[in-house]
Parts: sequence; structure tokens; C-alpha cells
Amino acid sequence: MSAFTTYLEAASQRQAPMQEADLLLEMVVAQDDPTLLNAIIAALNKELRALPLTAPNSAFSAIMRLITHLTRRKEEAELAANPARRAGIERVGEHFARKAQSGFSPLPLPE
Repeated sequence: MSAFTTYLEAASQRQAPMQEADLLLEMVVAQDDPTLLNAIIAALNKELRALPLTAPNSAFSAIMRLITHLTRRKEEAELAANPARRAGIERVGEHFARKAQSGFSPLPLPE
């Protein structure tokens, strides 16, 4: 296991005073730049694949939780940067909500 994986596992299981590594993790988790988030997610995926099969489940879980959190942050940042995309997603959501309520929607899918 790498030092990063060991740290993630330990950090996810303890409540201790904030250290430099904790501060770094907080800064990574708070990122809003999609390009930087993509790079961090790629590095975490590489780390996850490099874990030995004998690694504790908590190590896998800690990395996967961080990947999930950062992926959500990336998607939110991308939507915030592109209001037209967000509006399109909301229109499609409304369309499917109408369809679910009525069982049938004569309106075409919004583009």
C-alpha cells in the first residue's frame, strides 16, 4: 500500500487535530476546477487499481468515497460553467417528471 492510501485509510477512521496532510486533503476535496479534478480523479483511480488484493477494505472504501465526492464536485463545476447544459438537463428532468405523473407525454423530448 502506498503512503497516500495508508493516510486515507487512517484519516477516514480517526478524529484528531488537523495536520498538514489533513489540510492538503481538505484543499483537494474543495477544488472546483474541472481540469484539476479530472487529474486528481485519474490519479486516485490509478492508486485504486494499484492496491494489492490483500489491502483492507477500508483502504478501497476511502479511495472510492473520495473519487465519488470529487466526481460530483467536477460535475457540479461543469454545470455551473455551462448554464445552457444545466437548463437542458432541467428541461429533460421536467419532461420525465410529467411523463411519470401522467404515464404518457405527447410532448417530444426537449433538445
